[in-house]
Amino acid sequence: MLDTIGWAAGEQDQRPARVTMTRGHLAQLQWLRADVAMSIITSLDARETTTEADDIAALEENIRAARLTVHGLWQIVHAPSCS
Repeated sequence: MLDTIGWAAGEQDQRPARVTMTRGHLAQLQWLRADVAMSIITSLDARETTTEADDIAALEENIRAARLTVHGLWQIVHAPSCS
């Protein structure tokens, strides 16, 4: 889950751990997912008027990363163990 929101463990112990999530945690993750999804729309709008190659590449990378995050958060929130 932490990899999905960009908190990589790095070289630390990467064994799985069980974490209890409350409905409040799930609601926060849903809100985060919606917020990141809106950032995709904003980036797509900006992409339409951007002409510099470096700026276009940066926007496309941001969109790609945000799509992965949105998908990962969706998988977390809708995982069978979170129902």
